[in-house]
Amino acid sequence: MTDLLSVQPADYSEITGFLASSLGDTRSPEFWSRRMRTWWEDNPAFDDGCARGWLIRASPSGEVVGFIGNVPSIFQVNFEPRRVFAGTTFRVMPEYRGSSVELHVAQVARHGESWLFNTTANAKVERILEYLKFRSLPSHRSKRRLLLPLDAGQAMRAYLQDKLAAVPDALAGFPLAVAQLPLQLRLRERTGDVRVLEAADESFDDLWARTRRRYANTSVRTSAVVQWMCFANPATPKTLVASYEGDALAGYAIFADARWRGLKVLDLVDLWTDGPREATVPGLLAAALEHARARDYAVIALYDFDPGDAAVFRKLGVLFWAEDTARHYYRPPDPDAATLEIHESYLTGFEGDRFL
Repeated sequence: MTDLLSVQPADYSEITGFLASSLGDTRSPEFWSRRMRTWWEDNPAFDDGCARGWLIRASPSGEVVGFIGNVPSIFQVNFEPRRVFAGTTFRVMPEYRGSSVELHVAQVARHGESWLFNTTANAKVERILEYLKFRSLPSHRSKRRLLLPLDAGQAMRAYLQDKLAAVPDALAGFPLAVAQLPLQLRLRERTGDVRVLEAADESFDDLWARTRRRYANTSVRTSAVVQWMCFANPATPKTLVASYEGDALAGYAIFADARWRGLKVLDLVDLWTDGPREATVPGLLAAALEHARARDYAVIALYDFDPGDAAVFRKLGVLFWAEDTARHYYRPPDPDAATLEIHESYLTGFEGDRFL
């Protein structure tokens, strides 16, 4: 027997203990406590009208044996901002898997009149989401992760998955290093006012006001939202690179610390610009490359969120890529009618919980 309950603040310590000890997780209760605060108390989209999530307690012991978090954010649909919700950290102990669907059903029952997202679904969760009438779009237009190797030897070895184990890094990476020389030269030529920031100020509000009608469906990018995404949780560090024209913010890129096949990666979360990408992206990428090299990143990972992004990256000389089949799952308030049309939508790492 089990009981399905809404998460309350009094449950936090039990939930963090469950997450830290369940299914082989090696992260501490303190890590999960900080992450839960990011989902809720520090989140500018959260208030007491939002459910924090749901948990399953075994009966009669009362032990927590399952959990799903519920993270609000602000997303504009047909240019109208509205609060949406994303599922996060779905965990159920194996002996209670029969109750798994109840956690997702609880989210739909509570917030089914809102748009729901899930961007970290595994194969089992995908089946549940499809049963609940979630739809999906590719998270990136080309279904590729575009890679800018900073350590060519490490990158080539990881890309070929140790097929060159007996070859020294310098030799393994030599063809890639030569192929990237044009890119390195182009980025070194970039000038302009591009900075790595430690906070998102009111210039982000101005940029959002100027550009919000570029896409009908996309996440709201006010200073409060960017500040939360980048700096609310030190355990999931981000790098915020911004380009200025005079006093005006012309665009920015957010990168997360990540791992790919054992490599330390600076992973693109979001890219937002005023005007053509060609005018802003090279400077942002040059600053990100300098920042990454100084901190021993082996690769910068890029994604084509916009149809023109891949062309801009190719023109710069980003030639290295790997398949990436990530998808944005979403459920509209009327799952039998409304859809997100890909040509009217701009989906990045802001949706869901992937980078929180």
